[in-house]
Amino acid sequence: MGFSAPPPSEQARIVEQRGPFTVTKRELKHNRFGMQLIADTVIRHSADGIAIGGEQFWVNFPCHAVLIFAVQGDVLYLTREFTYGTGEYSLEVPGGMIEEGETPEQAAQRELHEELGLHAEALIYLGVTRDLTSRVNNKTHLFLASGVQVIGEACLEPGEVIQGLAISLENVYNMMHMGEITTAAVEVGIWRLQQWLNGQASAR
Repeated sequence: MGFSAPPPSEQARIVEQRGPFTVTKRELKHNRFGMQLIADTVIRHSADGIAIGGEQFWVNFPCHAVLIFAVQGDVLYLTREFTYGTGEYSLEVPGGMIEEGETPEQAAQRELHEELGLHAEALIYLGVTRDLTSRVNNKTHLFLASGVQVIGEACLEPGEVIQGLAISLENVYNMMHMGEITTAAVEVGIWRLQQWLNGQASAR
């Protein structure tokens, strides 16, 4: 990103103060599929107080997402699906975008049903993750699903192909350490799941 001294006309307008950046102009370049590509014209002051202008491009996801770590005994349910961004098949867990009017918990139950035909008796919150934070504003809520039961067939969207896999937790941990599971939010969720399960075992 190139910086230069901002024109005088931009110095008076403030759209937003975003940390050390003063945003003087904002353009919505793209808004589709729950994703907004935004171009900000910004001013940032150098250490010696000189105002330097430039541009920041970033992606905003107004709708947050959920990932569900469904455990049944010593088994974790994974999914295998083609991820368009990487151009490869990837091991994931059930998840998706929170729809308008939904709570994260409602979205988690819906996605679990849609992708694997499962329902959880209880959802335990494992916190949030954020990805590529220098350029992306997003939030993914992580849930441990316990008391998992099959309630019917998966209800996939047209053209969606997802293979459900039931894999022992021990093998899942090994797959993560061997680099077979590479999605950052999924890895964080598996690590938090392991910590939660270890805490439950220690309490017994």
